[in-house]
This record gives sequence, structure tokens and C-alpha cells, in this order.
Amino acid sequence: MSERHHEEAPEKGGFISRLRSARPLDVAGAIVKAVVVLVTLVVALDLVGVLDVFEDEQLEPSTVARLPGEYLYLDDERVDAYLGQLRGGLSPTEQRSISLTESRDAQLGLEQVVQIGGNVERKEVIERTVSSGAADRFYVLESELEARFTEADDVGLRFKSVLAPGEGCEEIARLETIKEGQILRILGANLRVPTYALALAKIAHADQFLAPGQAEVPRQRLTQLARDSQPGLKRLVDSLGPDPQLPLRLQIKARGGCQVFMPARYSKVIDAPSMLTGPVTIVGKVVRRLTRKESTYFDVDTAVRYERALRRSAPGVRRMLGLDEVGVRNVVNSSATVHYPGLVLLPLAMYK
Repeated sequence: MSERHHEEAPEKGGFISRLRSARPLDVAGAIVKAVVVLVTLVVALDLVGVLDVFEDEQLEPSTVARLPGEYLYLDDERVDAYLGQLRGGLSPTEQRSISLTESRDAQLGLEQVVQIGGNVERKEVIERTVSSGAADRFYVLESELEARFTEADDVGLRFKSVLAPGEGCEEIARLETIKEGQILRILGANLRVPTYALALAKIAHADQFLAPGQAEVPRQRLTQLARDSQPGLKRLVDSLGPDPQLPLRLQIKARGGCQVFMPARYSKVIDAPSMLTGPVTIVGKVVRRLTRKESTYFDVDTAVRYERALRRSAPGVRRMLGLDEVGVRNVVNSSATVHYPGLVLLPLAMYK
């Protein structure tokens, strides 16, 4: 009876006993199969979002809630300088790698593998260099400013958005609202370019800033200037230098009106002049804020550079640019002057 009972009784620890009695290669194969099943399950759960084992690659989390912009102006060097100060230094590129390891039974005869005991292992490393573009880094800078300076700090220099239509000028006029050194985002303002700067190709189609008493320059006159006055036009452009500073202005028509003067680098303007018309968004640093006590700003560099270049140009070029009616000096000085309420803004980016 005891022998029959022994034969029918279930074997205790059957799996362990079978594992001990199995051949080494069979044991290795079973372990490999179990590992493959486990890895497959983990990967599947990660893909559907149940687990987050493999971190998704992304540049930086963004807190800027807006559609991607079409950049009309971008000062990438200044963007990098500001972003580097916020982060304690920047690396222009970073090396990323993904390591994939696969282990199988040695009897499968895989090629280009490393023999490890009874198993074989194949390791593949995928590497790539990631370089962020100028627009990417500006987007990250905006995100950093939004995250760090939403609330006012000890001196009130928070990152602030000003909506140009409506109460934009009232905000600019209030002393407690905007301070020098602050970075602003101004939305919905119209860009203006002095008539004498329309000879530069990148801004030829921008809306015009007119001095008092000056008439608007017809578009067909600019076309005629480009077609018939090439030598004189070239002499004017060459006199301005390889990368002239542009006396751009934002015209804000809200409750009395106000103006923002923006000295911008010509090389940073996108080569698509037709896009400079209409409302734009500007992000920049306030370098001068006008008050009732100090109510006027005059940009000496603009006045000297452009008056000298225009006086060296041919009379026909000046006439085409509408400078005969009120004179070169009056037009240039008017475009270089800003009155209260107003700002001088060092632009970082302009986009639509």
C-alpha cells in the first residue's frame, strides 16, 4: 500500500526537481524564454502608458501655451546668453544613446554575437547628436521666463504680457507696471519702419513710419527706385555698413497712443519682407522707460548713421524715398525720437 501511495502522490517541488534533472542547455533556454516574455510585457505596458520605464525623449517641458510662431526676427546670440544665465551655462549639443540588449540560446547560431557561458548576447547602441535650433532655444527661454518670473520678484521684474489694443498704453505709462530691465511680451502691435530704411530689401514692404508733414512713399515708387537707381541705391546701402541697426517702431493705437522704439539688427530679420505687415508679437528687454520727468528719448546712433548715409546718396534716391518734402534731418530725427508714454525695447524675437 505504501508503495502504491508513493507512486500516485504528486511530486513535491515538481518544477524545481525537473529543473535539477534537466540538461544545462534546456535550463538556459527556459530562462531566456522567460526573460524575453517579461521584457516584451514591460515594453508593451510602456507603449500604452501603463509603465514609464523608457523615458520619452523631449527637449524640455514647455509651459508656453501658444501655437508655433513664424519668426520674423530672432536675436539668437542674446537668446543663448539669457538662457545660459538662467541655467548656469549651455551646451549647444548633447549626445543621446539607447542601449538594446538581447540574450538567446547559444545553439541558435546568431552572427556577430558575444559568447557568454551557455548564452549569447547581442548589444546594439544607437547614438545621435541632437542640436537645438535658434527658435527651439527661444521657445525654451520663454518657458523658463514663464515658469520662474510669473510672480513679481523683490524689484518687480516679472515676465509680463502687454496686449497692445485696449489698455496697452496705459500699462506702459504706469510706473509700477513696467520697469527697466524687465522682459515684456507685447501682442497685437503694428510694426513701423521709417521711409528712408525701405531701401533695404528685407524690410521693403513693412508699414511706414512718417515724420510730421511727410507723405507716404507709394509702393510703385520703391519699385521704380530699385529698377532705375541701382548705383545710387547701392551707394546708400553701402554707407550704412554690413549689418546696420534698424530704427524699428511699434505703433500702439490705444487710448491716446504710444510708441516703442526698437533698435534691431538687420542680419536678424527674416528675408520675407511681405510678412512684416500687420500685427506682430514682440519679446524684448526694456532698456529705457520714459516718464513725465524724463519724457523724451533721442537715439543718437540712428540720427548720425542715417543722416550721413542719406546725404551721401544721389538726389534722385532721396526724392524717391520721400525726403524732399521736409528734409533729411527732420525725417531722421523724428524717427529717432520717442516721447512719453513710450519705451525703448531691445528686441529678442518677433513672430506671428
